[in-house]
Parts: sequence; C-alpha cells; structure tokens
Amino acid sequence: MEKLAQQSDEWFEWVPIDEIQLYSHNPRRILNPEYDRIKESLRVHGLTQPLVVTKRPGAGKYELHSGGNTRLQILKDLCGSGNTKIPCVIKDWQGDIDALLAHLRENELHGQLTFIEKARAVSKAIEFIRGSRPQKNTSQRDLARIFGEFGYPISQSLLSHMQYTAKHLQESLPEALQAGLGKSLVVKIRGLERSAAEIWNEHTDDETDFEGLFPMLCSRCDGPDFDFNQLQNAVSYEIAQASDLDQGMVNLLLDDVSHDRSLALDKTRKHDRHMLPSDANAESIPTSNDSQMNVLKELTRLRRNAHKQAIQLAAPADLSHQIAPLEHIGYGFIVCSLPTTKSSAQTQVIFELLLCSSGEMALDKKKLSTYLPKEANLHAQLSNNHVADMWSKRPTPCLNDCLNTAATEFDDVAWRTLLKLLQIRRRLTQLGLKYNVDLWEKIGC
Repeated sequence: MEKLAQQSDEWFEWVPIDEIQLYSHNPRRILNPEYDRIKESLRVHGLTQPLVVTKRPGAGKYELHSGGNTRLQILKDLCGSGNTKIPCVIKDWQGDIDALLAHLRENELHGQLTFIEKARAVSKAIEFIRGSRPQKNTSQRDLARIFGEFGYPISQSLLSHMQYTAKHLQESLPEALQAGLGKSLVVKIRGLERSAAEIWNEHTDDETDFEGLFPMLCSRCDGPDFDFNQLQNAVSYEIAQASDLDQGMVNLLLDDVSHDRSLALDKTRKHDRHMLPSDANAESIPTSNDSQMNVLKELTRLRRNAHKQAIQLAAPADLSHQIAPLEHIGYGFIVCSLPTTKSSAQTQVIFELLLCSSGEMALDKKKLSTYLPKEANLHAQLSNNHVADMWSKRPTPCLNDCLNTAATEFDDVAWRTLLKLLQIRRRLTQLGLKYNVDLWEKIGC
C-alpha cells in the first residue's frame, strides 16, 4: 500500500508552465466561484505563492499536488503557450491517495468545494485505498483511520453519508447537489429513504422495487431550489396509493421511523418486539390539531375497513347480518350472536375468527351491552349468563383447528380477507399502544 502519513522530500524550482498539468482527479468539477477575483489578483500581482507539484514515476510532466488548479488554469490563459517559468515546490510522488487528499485538504482550508465534490473525491480515495490492499477487507473504521493518517480526519458516519451521496444521489439529484445541497439535507434524504422503505415493505403488497422508485421520485423533485418537504410528500403519496394508509398517516409514520420512535415499524430496537410496552413508553395523542386529526382519522378509516373485511369473511357462512359496525370505537365491528351446536364446522370457525378479531370477548357485560345493537341476539344470552360463562359455553373449535381450517378450506379470497382483517387489528392495536389510546373509549367522531 502507498506510504501512510510520510513526509516526502521536496525542493524549490522554477518550472516551465507547459510542463505542469492539472491534477487528473481534481475534486473540483465546477468553475471556482472565486475565479474572477483570483484572475484579477494574478494579473496584477502575479503568482505570490509557489504551486506544489509532483511527478508520477515515468511521467513526462509535473502534476499539481496540493490544490492550485484554478491558479494554473488562469496562468495558462494569461501567459499563453511557451516556456514561461513559474515558482514551484516539487514533492516526491507518494501516490494518488496522498495527492487526492492533499487537494481535499487545500480546498477544505478555503471552503470552496460543494458537498458532492467532496463526496466524489472521498469515494475516489476509498477506491484507491481498497485497490492498494486488495487482499484485505477494509472497514469504515479502517478507512477513517487511513484518512486521518493522511491528514484528512473524517468520521465514519460522514464517510458513509459521502459514499451514499456519490453512489445514489448524484444521478437522481444532480442540479440540487451542484447548487450546494449539503450534508444536513443528505442525512434527511437518506433517513427518508430508509423509513419509507420500511413502511412500503410493511404496509403494501405492491411488487414495485422501492429502491428503484425512490430515485425516480428524487429526480422529479430535483432542481436548484430543492425542497425536502416536496420530496417527502411525493414519497408519502406513493405509499398511500399502494397501501391502505391515509397520506397524513404515512407522514406520521415517516416521522416516527425517522426519529426511531415507532412501535409498529422500528426494526432496530434490541428489546423483544413481541413484548408490549408499558404505558410509560407510550406517547399521548399529538397536541397539534393536524396531528391529532390525522390519528383520529386513521383510527376511523381502519375501523371502517375492518368492518368491510368482517362482512366479507362472514358472507360464505351467511353471517354478514350478524356483523354490526363500530366506526368510532373498538376494532371496527362487533359480532351480534354466537354459534350453536347445530352450526356447521366452517360456520363455527368463521364465528371464532370474527370474535377474536372484534376484541369483544375482552369486554365486561356493561360495555358489551352498550355497544351491541338493540336487536342483537347476544342481549338475550347476556341477560341469562355471566359474561365469562357465556363465552365459555359457546361451541368453540380451538384456535389451532380454526387456523388449520382457514389454511386448508378457505379459498384465496377468504384467506386474503382474513389476513387483511388481522393486519388491520394489528395496526389498530399498535396505534392504541403508541398514542396511549383506549380503543374502547370514544375520543372523537
């Protein structure tokens, strides 16, 4: 590998300008914003500081070592071709890693590079580093250490963000990056992509590759006046279109995942995700009117959808008339009667699946009576039984038999309906836990 953090021999010499060329991996890709000022200074005062140059083994010409590309371009314009000599400090060639990071250090001192220019240069330096040690697995920690040894300290996280920018964003957001889109927005865009991908995979059945969709959405929002909120709205709209989620709720979930607070979607917590959180870990309903309305609207929307799926699941057993809606409370519906010993096996299974999904078996007698329609058959059974006795006396196949029957005897439509119903119940439970909401208490209509 190239020498690390080693001073090269150097000496001063007047070198013909035609024998010096720009550094082939110059980080700067766009015109230096100080070009006109530097040109006027060179025209009036000449070159007051020597250029630092080096020469690759076997090369015929010198190459700039530590910045100076703008000055060299201007000097060539001012002097034209010929043997005009300019003062130079000549360094031994120490390799492309040394030269590239020397250019980065020089430009860092003047603060003249855009984030994408630095990101490209850092990515190129990483390519040089890994190419010089092909037998070794170079980790982010190794890379940060090597950059430091060359006098360009950089954190592992910044290395990661720069690699992401060079690899993923320069093709989809070229105008925004050229206009100066910086690290803070790159971090937000990267977080948005990660969060949106989790929500997409969790809540949609769309086979579209989100990794391909996100760059396309970035391209739509690209421009010198890039607006992050416009990109987030475009992303949330696509997720809402491909899922059962309201766009406002998608934006809430995006914020939750981005801040590592979501109970439903956070994949990185170390605790057992099957453990229910205590009330101390739950958030209250958001205080802003817009956020509160989004949560309440999402609860209502999910409940309506749950009722719709319950009706569809009940239809094959001719039980749809026994399903009553609960639009603003519970899990969206309530089952108004119980199976009898004369009910078919399939009917008993559907009854049991619906009862489990409705959540009504957890209610006390008073609440259950309150939520049942007046004409519900269950009222008569409630009046003659303790609520626990009523549930225990129902003809009930065990849960394992219910699931086996559903898996083997339900057609594809009924199976998908059951899965949707269970998924909706799960989402309602997650929202209740997250915002400390008792789903069986009315909080808004």
